[in-house]
Amino acid sequence: MARPGCVAVSGNHFRITLMAEKLNFTVDLEDGVFVARCIELDIVTDGLTKAEAVENLKEALDCYFANPDERLERRLQGADDEDDAG
Repeated sequence: MARPGCVAVSGNHFRITLMAEKLNFTVDLEDGVFVARCIELDIVTDGLTKAEAVENLKEALDCYFANPDERLERRLQGADDEDDAG
């Protein structure tokens, strides 16, 4: 059963709306575990059921978007480190 904000597009491809962002994800059964992958952000979670894998993906995306300033700062520091190495 699809939850609000989670819409099946076709087959195992879905679209999730989170904080006004539309992200696409897939859910596949791999070695007895459901694996949910956010295509745009390369974030992957798993679960024993399809619903659990999707719920875990939503939680991971919530964490990802929780503090974008801190994430940007870490990225910029990494870029500065690469510039120093070159």
